[in-house]
Amino acid sequence: MSDLIEAYGRGLRAAGYSAETIRERRIVLARAERALRRGLKVASAGELESWLAGPAPPDREWSRWTRYTYFEHLFGFYVWAVARRHRDRNPMDELTRPRTPHNEPRPASEQQLAIALGMPRPWRTAVLLAAMQGLRCAEIARLSRDDVTVEWLPVERKGGKTQLLPTHPLVFAELSALPPGPAVPTSRGVHFRPKGLAVAVSRQLTLAGLPEELTLHWFRHRYATMSLLPQDLGGAGADVRTVQELLGHASLASTQVYIQVTSAQRRAAVLALPVPAAVA
Repeated sequence: MSDLIEAYGRGLRAAGYSAETIRERRIVLARAERALRRGLKVASAGELESWLAGPAPPDREWSRWTRYTYFEHLFGFYVWAVARRHRDRNPMDELTRPRTPHNEPRPASEQQLAIALGMPRPWRTAVLLAAMQGLRCAEIARLSRDDVTVEWLPVERKGGKTQLLPTHPLVFAELSALPPGPAVPTSRGVHFRPKGLAVAVSRQLTLAGLPEELTLHWFRHRYATMSLLPQDLGGAGADVRTVQELLGHASLASTQVYIQVTSAQRRAAVLALPVPAAVA
């Protein structure tokens, strides 16, 4: 890996970024460094644009999210490089930023959750933490049993900040039965890497007979949807601002991606409209 990427990683650490965020950015930059004929330090806007176009057929095309993420990582790298005088200008300024991919909420159904909770530990534990605490895969991977109390569950959010979440009784009952150490350990008893946990849980969900596209993140979407769903429709009845806080989102727009509005909610909203006095 180039000295420039290493220096950028140190800059991110100094800025308080999490180890996982730094690792992900370094992986993308190293991939670009290998692919660009002249490397990142002197790559032109045209060379970067060609790389961001992704692999040519018959190779598998990058998803819109992959292309968007790669663009943002490169843009951040060159902002830093210009500020540190490694480059005179940011070549990404000449490129058109990809549109933010539109995501639809994909909450796991209650039937899917019931099947997933029938899996053995540690997979059941991971699903429970996503479905009942709304944790991201990386947050589950970092969580230690020792840190969780009957009242509070500490979560290391993006950027390395720690947030205390109220512990759901079902989650505490699950974790209190575990020995000290990672809440979701590998077969060697150590913490998973986030990507490794995501892959391992997806494999177990498929083996349990659930759809292949179902991932651990779907259970976080389920948490958001059920938190906002009115109590008379079977949900927690929380307001969207509370759900935003519980999910650890800086932006309300991010929260809205997670929340599925059900047919029952739409019907209830229509039927609750007051009848005009002239009609009544």
